Amino acid sequence: ITISIDKNLLIKQAEKVHDKSIAKFRQSKEWIFPDIYTGARMHQLNGAAMNAEGVLLDDVDRSSSWAGIGANALWNPGNGLLSAQVAKAQSSASMHELSSIKNKTVLKVLELYYSWLKEKSKLKVLNELNESSSKLLGQLKLQSEVGRLYQSEYLMAKSNHSHYELMASNTE
Repeated sequence: ITISIDKNLLIKQAEKVHDKSIAKFRQSKEWIFPDIYTGARMHQLNGAAMNAEGVLLDDVDRSSSWAGIGANALWNPGNGLLSAQVAKAQSSASMHELSSIKNKTVLKVLELYYSWLKEKSKLKVLNELNESSSKLLGQLKLQSEVGRLYQSEYLMAKSNHSHYELMASNTE
């Protein structure tokens, strides 16, 4: 059971989906926090440039610069709260899906194990029956050779013995 859970690709895939849904849930709760940035920016044009009216100006040296800090925030509480609830529900659903896949895997493994045990015990019984049939077959052969038993009864027992051998072979 442990090996089947550890090595099953469906379970690994469901775990990845669950991890992704948890990450989406964590990210969906971050709508409250603004983006904060600091730094400097410089924009400069040298030489010939075309201005907005389409006039070509020679020897233009235009530059602009900015330095400082800033913050950017998009506040939409309704959408933020709903997206967090949706992500939480999806995370919960993926957790249940993961446990469902694990349970199905364990069930399949147990069914296979009990099927194997059934066939193994059936094979044991058939081998014991085959051994008893072999002993009986030897006794019936002696009795038919001496004349105390019809040869057809011996041949029927031999047929049954062959049938048991075939069943044991098929079960194995």
